[in-house]
Amino acid sequence: METTEKVLNFKDNKIQVLTLDDLKSTVKEEDYNGKPLMGMYHWEFIEKACEVVSDAKLQFELDHVWAAQNQDKSRPGVSVIEKYREKS
Repeated sequence: METTEKVLNFKDNKIQVLTLDDLKSTVKEEDYNGKPLMGMYHWEFIEKACEVVSDAKLQFELDHVWAAQNQDKSRPGVSVIEKYREKS
């Protein structure tokens, strides 16, 4: 099975559209102990919410996930990790 790599470019477009699988494939933000920041990964939160809704027998459709680099260090969000930045 062939995999493709998606590169997020916040310089050209401040908001990026991702699928849940795209989000799962991003670099995981972890603390020094290898645990997710703020207790869980973003994609885990979305999957847990979908599970709760599904268990409640409610109909839903998960569309896309939007990511924005908000430059706010006090809130989790998209971070550009310099060592992974594409060299141009």
